[in-house]
Amino acid sequence: NNAERICHDSKTLYKETEAGTLHTQAEGTRHLGERLQHIHFWKSELQRHIEKLVAETDLLLQQKRRLLKSLDATEIPFAIATDNLTCRERRLGPDLVKDHVEEELLKEVELISSIQALLNRTLSQAVNQIKYRTVKPCLQMKSNGSQSCSWGLKDALQLEISSKRLPTVTV
Repeated sequence: NNAERICHDSKTLYKETEAGTLHTQAEGTRHLGERLQHIHFWKSELQRHIEKLVAETDLLLQQKRRLLKSLDATEIPFAIATDNLTCRERRLGPDLVKDHVEEELLKEVELISSIQALLNRTLSQAVNQIKYRTVKPCLQMKSNGSQSCSWGLKDALQLEISSKRLPTVTV
């Protein structure tokens, strides 16, 4: 009777242990599936963010090229206007006059120099933004694991809040 009871208890314990193991394994598999879906979600969010960043950087590079061309285009008119003014200043005696033409040349030189200053400021801002966009990811990748992890979690939370897209979990 003791042997049969021990066999029966052993079978019962075996079935309970097997059921517990299968339940724990199913629970672990479900958690891994959820984690995998979260990873895929954040990977796609990160990829979308990277693509957006690359597109914006390309636009900044195009803007930089246009600004450089615009700045170059102002050089010739500026040189001509200043050359005309210096030629007028070298005149002697009765030929040296202050007339409407000279006033317009002075206005033109002032206008072109202010446009060049504006273009230079805008160009400087574009270059700084391009540098920031290219340096920031490099610095983040070179930082140690905990810093890059905290950066990733912080950005992940910002992406989640800003995009209002929460990961969906299906089993």
